[in-house]
Amino acid sequence: MLQNVKKNLLNLSLNRYSFEKKINKNKINIAYISADFRNHPISRLTIDLIKTHDRNKFNIYGFSTINSNDELHETIKKNLIIFFI
Repeated sequence: MLQNVKKNLLNLSLNRYSFEKKINKNKINIAYISADFRNHPISRLTIDLIKTHDRNKFNIYGFSTINSNDELHETIKKNLIIFFI
């Protein structure tokens, strides 16, 4: 079941959004999925974690279940290679 959810989420996202940044396939992929990529305590705690990943070793993705336009949301988007809403 989890495999189907992942597949459907990726297919939905890939069909709706274009990739603006080139993805390095030799890097490890890390994805964050949250409804709290906005001005929220969880985001304030995790933004430093997201910022500290070594971009030479990891592709960092974000999957959000909400669309927000606050400052923290924009900061998180800037620190991910690809951000899906």
